Amino acid sequence: MRSASHAPVIVDAQVRWGVFAAWRSWRTAMVGMALAAAAAIHQAVIASTPTNDDYMHLALAQQVLAGDWPLRDFFDVYGVLMYGISAFAQLVFGHRLLSEAVVVGVALALSAYLVFSLVRSLTGSTVAGALSAILLIVAGPRGYSYPKMFIYAVAAMLWWRYVSAPTRARVMVLGAWVAVAFYWRADHGVYLALGVALAVVAAHGMSRLAAVRLAHAAAVSLVAVSPMLLLAAATIGLRSYVESGLTMVNAQHTTSNTHTWPRWPVRRVSDVIRLDGVEEFAPIVGLRWTEDSLPDARAAVLARYELTPIGGDGPSVQTVRMANQAPETVRALINEPIVADTAGIDRS
Repeated sequence: MRSASHAPVIVDAQVRWGVFAAWRSWRTAMVGMALAAAAAIHQAVIASTPTNDDYMHLALAQQVLAGDWPLRDFFDVYGVLMYGISAFAQLVFGHRLLSEAVVVGVALALSAYLVFSLVRSLTGSTVAGALSAILLIVAGPRGYSYPKMFIYAVAAMLWWRYVSAPTRARVMVLGAWVAVAFYWRADHGVYLALGVALAVVAAHGMSRLAAVRLAHAAAVSLVAVSPMLLLAAATIGLRSYVESGLTMVNAQHTTSNTHTWPRWPVRRVSDVIRLDGVEEFAPIVGLRWTEDSLPDARAAVLARYELTPIGGDGPSVQTVRMANQAPETVRALINEPIVADTAGIDRS
């Protein structure tokens, strides 16, 4: 009789808890969608003032729309998804920057929501999820860097899904996403392939099952990227395709960014990890000295404006890194009497 008398109270408590859980779930979803909307708007604003690098893949998108084929008619470090998606957006929204702003905005919105949702599910904290998504938003990546956010946000979600419930279907999805990343840019596929290997080892350890699951993922990836490999073989040859890609990667890594590869063999931590000063990452500008300027006067200018010499082209041209980028400093530098001209500085 006592249990019967308490039944209405228990049912009422269950109803209230269900309503509270539904409201909490709705509130969490609204927070995630608000963060996604903020990311999209923020990136759309950034995309309204594109840099020169944004036009690299947009020019290729125009070539694709004009009938050109990758590898046969042009070669670039980007993959077919990078300029293919931009080409499709131009077909839908017209040949204007709005089309690229939509692509970047949608990609960053999805990235922010996935980051929020994943961190929220792992920590149980809406605040932690929101802070993680906000960090992604305020990072303010340039438009052409949207794959670096979207690819790895999706990969992180798939990684944790597999580790929490490792099934063959889920590892095959991971393998497929490796191929998708490859089609955006080849190095993304390499990084994700390493991530898949880590996911399999985390789930199964160094076991026979881990090797089998890794083989499943590799087979899916290979089948998915085979159209690109066949196109390469039919146009420039697989060897030339690989060599061209490695040449471009090496140029980007060591020439454009002036970073060096890790030393081999690795004997100490500094061969792999090195802490460099701000001058190592400062923008590169060129100075053309006046013909009658003296070495001491040039050295004084370098010291005054915190310029680090990194190269030269003849007796009057010097390449430097500019650590101090304050407007008044830049203005004073270009007005120096012995500085005849500069390169790499937007004088506007």
